[in-house]
Amino acid sequence: MLNIDFTRYPGARPSLRWEEPTAEQPAPATRAAGAQTPRTEPSRSRETPAARNPAPQTSDAGKLTRAQVVRRMGEPRHRRSFAGEDLSGVDLSRLELCGADFVEVNLSGANLRKTNLGGADLRRASLIGANLGKANLGIRPSLGMRLEGIAQGHPFRMAKSSAPQVGADLSGADLSSANLASANLSGAKLIGANLDGAAMSRAFLVSALMTRASLIGADLSEMKASGVHLQEANLFRAYLDYADLSGAQLKGARLVAAFLKNAVLDRADLEGADLTEAHLEECSLPKAQLRGAKLFRARLVGADLQGACLEGANLKKANLVGADLTGADLREADLSGANLTGAILRGANLAGAKLPDAHLDGAQFTEADLSDADLSEVQGWGVNMVDANLGRADLTRANLGRADLARALFVKANMLGIDLSGANLEGAVLSGCCLDRAALPGACLNRTNLFEASFRRANLSEAYVQEVNLLETCMEGANLFGAHMQRTDFRGSRLAGANMTGANLSGAALVRTEMAEVDLSNARNVPT
Repeated sequence: MLNIDFTRYPGARPSLRWEEPTAEQPAPATRAAGAQTPRTEPSRSRETPAARNPAPQTSDAGKLTRAQVVRRMGEPRHRRSFAGEDLSGVDLSRLELCGADFVEVNLSGANLRKTNLGGADLRRASLIGANLGKANLGIRPSLGMRLEGIAQGHPFRMAKSSAPQVGADLSGADLSSANLASANLSGAKLIGANLDGAAMSRAFLVSALMTRASLIGADLSEMKASGVHLQEANLFRAYLDYADLSGAQLKGARLVAAFLKNAVLDRADLEGADLTEAHLEECSLPKAQLRGAKLFRARLVGADLQGACLEGANLKKANLVGADLTGADLREADLSGANLTGAILRGANLAGAKLPDAHLDGAQFTEADLSDADLSEVQGWGVNMVDANLGRADLTRANLGRADLARALFVKANMLGIDLSGANLEGAVLSGCCLDRAALPGACLNRTNLFEASFRRANLSEAYVQEVNLLETCMEGANLFGAHMQRTDFRGSRLAGANMTGANLSGAALVRTEMAEVDLSNARNVPT
C-alpha cells in the first residue's frame, strides 16, 4: 500500500512509503466504476506558533546536533548561518559545509575529519581540540580562526588548505604532512605546532609566531618569512632553499642537516642555533647573529657573512670556500680543519680563534685581527695577510708559502717550523718571534723588525734581508746561503755556526757580532 505521510516532519517535503496490508488494516476495495469518492474536509486542529515552527532539538542546552546542521545546510544560502552557535563535540565528519557561516562558533572538540569547509567563514571560531584530519579548508578561509590545542590526539594530516587565514591561531596544532603550499600564514600563531613533513613551499609566514614548532623534513622552500619567530623550533632536515628569512628569530633553533641554499637570512638571529651539517651554499647572512652557533661540517660555500657575528661559534670542518666574511666577528670561534680557501676575511676579528689544520689557500685576511689565534699547521699557500695582526698567534708548522704578509704584526708569535718559502714579509714586525727551524728560502724580509727574534737553524737561503736591524737577533746555525743582506745591521746579533756562503753583505755592519765558526766562503762585500 502506498501511504502518503504529510505529518511526520512539520514543514518538510511529503515523503512516500509503501506499506503491506495487515490483518488489522485490510487493503481497501477497488472503487466500482462510476462510484464517487466522498470529499472530506481536512482536519483544522488548532496549531500554536510553536507547533508550526518547532524549535530545534538539542542534546545539551543550546547545542545543535549533526542532524540540525545537515538540515540547515539544505536551506538557502542566506540561511546557512551558525554564528554564535555551540557545536562543541559534535560529529560533523565528512559533511559538505562549504560557504557556511561559523563566525564565533564554538567547535572545540568537534569531529571535522574529511569535512569540506571550503569558503567557510570561521572568524573568531574556536576549534580547540578539534579533529580536522584530511579536512579541506578551501582556498580562502577567513581571518582569525583559532585551532589551539589540536595536537592533543587529533591530527590534521594531509589537509588541503591553500591559504589558511591571516593571523590564525594554530598553537599546538598537528599539521603534520599538511599541504600548505602558497598559504598565507602571515602573523599566524603556531607556537608548538607540529608541521613535520608539511608542504609549505612559497608560503607566506611574515612575522608568524612559530616558537618551539616542529618542522622536521618540512618543505619551506621559497617561502616569505621575514621577521618570523622560530626560536627553539626543530627544523631537522627541513628544506628552506631560496627562502626569505631576513630578520627571522631563530635563537636556539635546530637546523641540523637543513637545506638553506640561496636562502636570505639578513640580520637573522641564530644565536645558539644548531646548524650541524646544514647546507648554506650561497646563503645570504650579512649582519646575522650566530654567536655560539653550531656549524660543524656546515656547507657555507660562497655564503655572504659580511658583518656577521660568529663569536664562539663551532665551525669545525666547515666548508667556507669563497665565503665573504668581511668585517665578521669570529672571536674565540673554532675553525679547526675548516676550509677557507679563497674566503674573504678583510677586517674580520679572529682574536683567540682556533684554526689548526685549516685550509687558507688564497684567502684574504687584510687588516684582520688574528691576535692570540691558533694557526698551527694551517695550509695557507698564497694567503693575503697584509696589515694583519698576528700578535702572540701560534703558527707552529704552518704553511704560508708565497703568502703576502707585508706590514703584518707578529709580535711574540710562535712560528716554530713555519714554512714561509717565497713569502713577502716586507715591513713586517717579527720582534720577539720564534722562527727556529723555519723555512724562508727566497722570502722577502726587507725592512722588517726582527728585534729579539730567533732564527736558530732556520733556512734563509737566498732570502732578502736588506736594511734590517738584527739587534739581539739569534741566527745560530742558520742557513744564509746566497742571502741578500745589504745594509743590514748585525750589531749585537748571534751568528755562531751560520752558513753565509755566497751571501751579499754590502754595507752590512758586523761590529760586536758573535760569528764563531761562521762560513763566509764566497761571501760578497764582507766588511773588514
